[in-house]
Amino acid sequence: MARVQIERVSKVYGKSDTPAVREVSLQIEHGEFLVLLGPSGCGKSTLLRMIAGLEDISGGEVRIEDRVVNDVAPKDRDIAMVFQNYALYPHMTVRDNMAFGLKLRRTAKDEIARRVDDAARILGLTPLLERRPRELSGGQMQRVAVGRAIVREPKVFLFDEPLSNLDAKLRGEMRVELKRLHQRLGATMIYVTHDQVEAMTLGDRVAVLNAGALQQVAPPLEVYRRPANRFVAGFLGNPPMNFIPGRIEGDAFAAEGGARLALPPAIVASLGERPAVVGVRPEDVEISAGTDEGIAGRVEVREVLGSEAILYVRVPGLAGGPLAVQARSEIDVDAGADVRLRPSAERLHVFDEASGARIAGP
Repeated sequence: MARVQIERVSKVYGKSDTPAVREVSLQIEHGEFLVLLGPSGCGKSTLLRMIAGLEDISGGEVRIEDRVVNDVAPKDRDIAMVFQNYALYPHMTVRDNMAFGLKLRRTAKDEIARRVDDAARILGLTPLLERRPRELSGGQMQRVAVGRAIVREPKVFLFDEPLSNLDAKLRGEMRVELKRLHQRLGATMIYVTHDQVEAMTLGDRVAVLNAGALQQVAPPLEVYRRPANRFVAGFLGNPPMNFIPGRIEGDAFAAEGGARLALPPAIVASLGERPAVVGVRPEDVEISAGTDEGIAGRVEVREVLGSEAILYVRVPGLAGGPLAVQARSEIDVDAGADVRLRPSAERLHVFDEASGARIAGP
């Protein structure tokens, strides 16, 4: 295990005026599982590669156990990296693939055998040790790639979107395997993904990046429940948070188009009248038919997802697209139905119109 400190790290490619990574500062503690989350092109893989030594650092410092490693070769950083591409040698057995790095380091044969056998047992690969990659499934090959990292017994594990090439079922299975692996090894792990499900289920903390800049670092549920800004609020959640532009007026929020939402007194007292954007998660909106209470709308689309249904409701005069509402799939409301929406006043988030920063909420 090791602590990793990232201090004002930046990356600029060539003569570009736009940094790929903008003065990111993070501290990953001993044994922590930190997830770097963000959309494609946000700089998360670039940051990981700078930690690994595969990219030069334009500014700032990376420390592993209080040792500055900016100019240290990747092989001397005591890290192990698992890539999106399994990169297994097709002519070698599983055992030889896992042992290859140790052989290059001239590790003793009995020590290699011990480490490979231990890693194979942890990952359920023991029956597959004499097979070659072409005889393995995608999930098995990914486990071999993870096993190759484990046998190194590094201070830090780095994962660069390792599950992206797997189908949905295998991704779910591998998420469980990685969680068990972390609990068993207690190792420091840094994991890059654009998948919010992986971030929410795997991370002790989640660091959200956008356009090379760090947006928020917190435990997964805190990031979901108390997002720092509109970007974080909209990136986490499926479907994402609904955003309604408008203005705080008196004790209510006047949405563009005329709809009004009641606001908790604490929000009204702290903010005063001002332009703002209100956000509400789909699960925080009640929906009903045959009542005069709430905001009138019409269901445009209904998506059934097993035990849940997502209803997309068009509210006349409301700026933007339809509002997403999460309900039980048994709800007797179909496309074309007139309904009433009642967003939970206690679960509303208020964002500054100009900066996007969250200024009030639950």
